[in-house]
Amino acid sequence: MKLFVSIICVLLFTSLTFSQSNPLVTKEKTPLIIYGSNTCHYCIDTKLFLKEKNIEFIFYDIDLSVSKLNEMLKKLSTNGVDISNVKLPVIDKSGKLFMNDSKFQDFLKMLVQ
Repeated sequence: MKLFVSIICVLLFTSLTFSQSNPLVTKEKTPLIIYGSNTCHYCIDTKLFLKEKNIEFIFYDIDLSVSKLNEMLKKLSTNGVDISNVKLPVIDKSGKLFMNDSKFQDFLKMLVQ
């Protein structure tokens, strides 16, 4: 019985050590967060672009959710972004915030970099 318990302990320790040091074991990538509106053509085009590229994202319609609108504005303010002229969609890419305030094709390229 002691031998069985010892073998289990060694296997668990080995598997934990291997998963922490193995470069092939990766953490799950955080999906993009998109704050936008279903009536915004740039937001709709952004969602289509991401779907075509098989990029995972979460979309929050700020017209339907005041809490998500406030969340977006707080994130922008916290990151020093002027909220007096917000352009949709606003993207949260692993904590890096940007919005569609340049050429739309350049904006889309930023999503896949």
